Parts: sequence; structure tokens; C-alpha cells
Amino acid sequence: MQSSSKLVTSVIVTALVVSLVWYAALPMLVPSKTAQEAPVTTPEQSRVIKIGGTLPLSGQFSPVAGTFNRLYDAWATQINERGGLYVSEYGKRLPVKVIVYDDQSDATTATRLYEKLISEDKVDVLIGPYSSTLTVPLVAVATRNSIPLIATSAGAPPIFNQGSDWVFVGIDLITNWPKTYFDMVKAKGQAKTIGFVATDEPFGQGVLAGGKTFAPQAGLTITSENIVPVGTKDFTAAIIKLKEANPDIVFVAALAPDAATFVKQAKEQGLKPREFHVPQLVKGFIESVGVDSANYITGEWYWTDDVLYGGVWGKEMFMQAMAKAGITNVDYPWAAVHYYGLEIIGAAIERVGTLDKAQLKDGLKNLSIPTISGEVHFKSFGNFKGVGTLVPFPVQMQNGKVVVVWPSETKKGDYAYPSP
Repeated sequence: MQSSSKLVTSVIVTALVVSLVWYAALPMLVPSKTAQEAPVTTPEQSRVIKIGGTLPLSGQFSPVAGTFNRLYDAWATQINERGGLYVSEYGKRLPVKVIVYDDQSDATTATRLYEKLISEDKVDVLIGPYSSTLTVPLVAVATRNSIPLIATSAGAPPIFNQGSDWVFVGIDLITNWPKTYFDMVKAKGQAKTIGFVATDEPFGQGVLAGGKTFAPQAGLTITSENIVPVGTKDFTAAIIKLKEANPDIVFVAALAPDAATFVKQAKEQGLKPREFHVPQLVKGFIESVGVDSANYITGEWYWTDDVLYGGVWGKEMFMQAMAKAGITNVDYPWAAVHYYGLEIIGAAIERVGTLDKAQLKDGLKNLSIPTISGEVHFKSFGNFKGVGTLVPFPVQMQNGKVVVVWPSETKKGDYAYPSP
């Protein structure tokens, strides 16, 4: 009897122990409501295309390109509203994100930030900063890290003659920048002499080299050439030489801040050519010298709303992005050049169908696409690689407005020479 009682007791105790063990394990065996509702995220589902670059949100170049981060954001929003960029490697569209840092218009700062974009932000592709000065040292950064760099407002020879396979830019070599201007001068047939003032940096030297090539072809005799340091505060010596040479055209191969300083001093000191030509005829320059003083100065732009090209996503998409960003082409004519970079990146990713950097680089070499300023592809010759094909066209400040004056299929006004 006692044996039976002990057996019953043993069975009951065993059952209780089993029950307690099972109960303790219950939360592990049956997921909670929160765990059941939490989505399972795989790397493919969370993949975002990351484009990285810097802009002069502060510093001397800020008045020219300091607002373009808003254009990048507007473009990314438009692309994402369409579902993203289609990448066949993933079999679907992926969202895009543009990461922009302030380079403070400084090359050393820009170089450090591009290294950060690569090592910390893990971007898929780089979009270049404003100016050749900041872009030249980035060629080595992109090449060393094997990541494509799509340069923007930069086309100086030192960018391309480094022989890198990783750098591409939509615009042609900056030495070809003045070609259409000199075509116009030749067609007009009145100017006979020209004098140059150029800053000792990649943009100034590149444009100067082009000007010295195309001016004689337009029938112009070069009577004066003056090279000055970047940031020159007193241009008196160059102005005296130019007054003695008395050229019909004074060609100012300098970025907007230096160009504005020169033109203001030239006019104050009585230099009166029949025309000042300032390739950087942009808002910062015009505001600095004054609208009246800028009247009838000529320069170059890459886009106006009269251009008929549709680009990768259509002309209207660019105009809507500009409106969303609160940017006008009149104030920021280099916005179009930075937009080319986005067009090139987006088209390359969709056509190559992968985010593999080496494959993107190889795909860019053979890419040919429409942009909002016409067809672009990349040329290679000698040690020069990744050179684009887009060229600017001449504009002139007339009665307070910048007017396209060449070529005939684009112009909205007649080229006034000599300046009234």
C-alpha cells in the first residue's frame, strides 16, 4: 500500500516538473505578437543606391553652386516617387539617396570628405564637386579606391591626363570651352585683336589655352597675355599692360570671384575694350560688378529653357526639379552641368544593371545617352580618358538680362559688338 502511494506521488511530482519545464519554455516556442508582426528584412530589401559628393555650401564658390544640394534632393525625390532606379541584378527598382557634405570651397577639405564618403558612408558612386581646382586631387582618390567619379563643373586637362579609368565628366575639355564663342566672333567679323588675363589655376589655364588656340582661327591677333595668382587683389599691373595693348576684346579666364575683381578695377582704371568676355558670367559675378557694369559682357552657358533636348527623364523633369529646389537657370546656370552628372549616374546604373563598381566603370566607357543639353559619350585619346562631349554656347548681358546670342538655332537675341 505504501509502495502504491509512493508510486502515485512520484508520478504526480514528475508530471508537475514536466509541466513547469514546458511552461517555462512556452515564450520560446510560441512567438509573441510583436515578433510575429515584425518584418523580416534581408540585405536586398534594404538596399539603397548611395551617391556621394560635396558642394560649396560655404566659401568663395558658394554663390555659384552652393544651392545645388537642393537640386540633388529634388532629383532623388522624383526618382523615388517613380519607384527608384531599376537594377536588373536585384530584379527591381531601388531607392536612391544623395549624400552631400560642405567642402567649404577648399580642395583639402573636399579630398578628406570624399575619403569619408567612400570609407564610412559606403557610397556606390561619386558625383564631383564644383570647379576643376577641387576635382583634380579627387582623381587619385577615386582611382585608389576603385570607385567611379562623375565630375561636374570641371574639365581642366589635369583631371584627365592622369590616365585614370575611373573618372568621367559630361562636359568637353575646358580647352574647348571657348570654341563656339570664337565661332561667333569670326562670323561677326569685326574684332581684330584680343588680350588675355588669366588666373594661375586649372580653370583659368585651361580656358586660356583654348582661347589662344581658337583666337587666331577667328582672325584675332593676341596683343597681351597676363597670368595672375588666384585671389589677386590688385590687377593694376595687368590693366596697364592691357591699356597699352588696346585690344578689341579682353578675355577674362578666371573663376567668378577673381573675374569680378578684375573687371571692377579695369573699369575704374579706364580700360575700355570693345568687349569684355567673361566665361563665368554667373550670378555671383553680375552681383559683384553690378548689373549696369555687367551690361554687354559676354560669357558661356550650357543650358536655357529654349534648348529642345529632353534628356534621360525629359526636360520637364529637370525644370520641375529646379522649381522644387528654388533655383533658376538665370541665377545658377551651372545647375544643368551638375544635373548631367545625375543623368549619367542614373542611366549607367540602369543600363549596366548592377552596382558593382568595376562593371559600372566599364559600362560608363561605352555609355551614350541624351542629356538636357544633347548627346553625351566619353572620349579617350592618348593619356586622356573619360572626356565628355557637351560644350557651352555664348550669352551676353543685354539690358539687365542674360541673352543667348549664338548659335542661330538657340539664340534669343543678336550679338551686340562693339558694346554700346
